[in-house]
Amino acid sequence: VLHKGELLNLQLEMYTVRGKYFEALQIGRSALDLFSLALPESYNMQFIEREHKKLERLFHEKGTIEDIQKSKNETNNLIIKILNTMTIPASLVDYYLFKLLILKAIMYIINNGITKNSAVSILNYGFLLGPVWSSFQDGNNLGDYALSLCLELNDKYNESYIYERLNFIKLWNMHLLQNEPLNKKGFISGIESGNLFIAGKILVNMAINKYFIGTKLSEILKDLDEAHIFNMKIKNNVMIATIRAFYVAITMLMNNQEKPQDNSFTKEDYTEEYFFNQFNQNQDFLLQCHYFILKMKIQFLLHNAEEAYLISELIAKHIHVISGYYHISAIENDTFVGLG
Repeated sequence: VLHKGELLNLQLEMYTVRGKYFEALQIGRSALDLFSLALPESYNMQFIEREHKKLERLFHEKGTIEDIQKSKNETNNLIIKILNTMTIPASLVDYYLFKLLILKAIMYIINNGITKNSAVSILNYGFLLGPVWSSFQDGNNLGDYALSLCLELNDKYNESYIYERLNFIKLWNMHLLQNEPLNKKGFISGIESGNLFIAGKILVNMAINKYFIGTKLSEILKDLDEAHIFNMKIKNNVMIATIRAFYVAITMLMNNQEKPQDNSFTKEDYTEEYFFNQFNQNQDFLLQCHYFILKMKIQFLLHNAEEAYLISELIAKHIHVISGYYHISAIENDTFVGLG
């Protein structure tokens, strides 16, 4: 059963990378069925809230996440890995399932112990606590604990992933000055472990942080140039397009075509017609899509969920315009591209 589960998880990863998200989730369900962990077929936000209450009661009974025993059980470790892997396609096509998978992983960890792959689950829960349940400080504490687990296990691959996600948890908690040393360590971990995709993303995150702490825009462009050179070398096309979008945005700010303090999106200014015209004016659909995704991310990071949702809705309505390009960009999945 363990061997079959590992094969199904590998298949799940392959389908996810290829953009076949619904098929990937079905494979993930089959993998969990092997271990008698069936997921419900229907769920809504009320269901998610009930599951979260169950989890809170479990924590009340068992203590904090730091009190949970360590486990070297290979089956438990694989189950956590499957749940973690499923969160990637779920975040893109089924946001309720995304939340449910994270909650199920934490419940499983509480009942069966912390394994090597648990650090990512704990980080994901911390990542979820802030924007969904407004527990930003708790999310920050869980992120720090997830990182300490990876450091304890010398797990460089997952460590780089956790550093990259911690960037946004720290941003939400306004711990902006902590991000520079964390991102530098994450970049080194990504290089050392061969997780070059994450290393490339971290370079871009470093530029984002400088925007929020008020660094000169010309300095941010220099950072983007360095990130572009690195991602060109590793042929990371998703991040190359993202960097180009950032470059357009920063250049617009420098030219005073868009005021930095004007961060709001209204239905009057950003109508469906306006969005469609923007695509028609720029034949580089991939660049234009990333530019709008960038705007959506900034709104999300600033806790303007309604504005972020509006932009994501518009992107979804015109998904046919950019065809498979959106699926390529969606794999990036660093700040909930699947929010809408």
